[in-house]
Amino acid sequence: MKFLFLLILLFSLGCYSPSKPNLINQDENIKIQTIINPGPEPRNSILKGALTLLWKPCEYPQILKVGGMTVLEDGRLFISDMIANKIIIYSPNFTDCGNISYFSNNQFNKPIDIASNDKNIFILDGKDKLIHQIDYNLSTVQEIPLPFSDNPSKIHTNNQFIFIIDSPAHSIFILDLNGNLLKTITSLGNNKLTYPIDITSSSNDTYFIIDGGQRKIFEVDLNFNIISNSFNNQFQTSFPVSIQQSENGIIYINDMVMRTIKILLPNGIIANQINEKIINDFSPTAIQLIDNSHLVIFNSKDHSLYFVEIKI
Repeated sequence: MKFLFLLILLFSLGCYSPSKPNLINQDENIKIQTIINPGPEPRNSILKGALTLLWKPCEYPQILKVGGMTVLEDGRLFISDMIANKIIIYSPNFTDCGNISYFSNNQFNKPIDIASNDKNIFILDGKDKLIHQIDYNLSTVQEIPLPFSDNPSKIHTNNQFIFIIDSPAHSIFILDLNGNLLKTITSLGNNKLTYPIDITSSSNDTYFIIDGGQRKIFEVDLNFNIISNSFNNQFQTSFPVSIQQSENGIIYINDMVMRTIKILLPNGIIANQINEKIINDFSPTAIQLIDNSHLVIFNSKDHSLYFVEIKI
């Protein structure tokens, strides 16, 4: 098995200034370079062995609490900040950034998650219980009310459907792209959902679903029948909260209890992991695949984005 190499680039947000090196290199298979927004003047890196600190012209806004992240077909990264009530937008190379805080002249009330397909962006407003849909030019497409969900918490979409998770209702709602409710999922075959917290499309035209109540990950077919739960022997004492799979089959799982991003091969074997052995005070709350070899992680401890390059 080939080793998995990680190149981690840290984007420090706002005026945060670490009092100690936040990245530590204890794994010979992990190489670290740091790029921080230091403010008006560049300064030298405080990290032993790291490259000289580089200053990006973009003034990275401080992110308070990430609800979700999504990357567009053109490479732009959108992040929903559910405390600041805005969407932060980064250019593909992180050289430019901006934010939006309103839709159809109405202020966001609580953008708790965000998703996209090849044409549109879908912003889930948890307080107003609706979806703000905009196109790639940030123009209004429509507002989709969610009268069937009292506590919408997560959104996922592809080029056919919109998926809304309501964890307290133990339900996943499936909508068409016009916002019409097609189906409500409350069980996977004979296995009832107890507290669904994430859903994502796999590279095999199936779906991965995390049930937080059972602390299990299920792979299901298009009819939501269980195909496999083989990953669950990896999580007997932990709590997976999000999962993504790249087109080449590599699986990334955010484990909240272990404060670890686990990187799995398509057969479910753990190939590597990102944890406090690599990043001090590591508490990842959101992850987003950029492409087959790049991942963005939001660390709630220092309100920083980590840009990870994976080489297999």
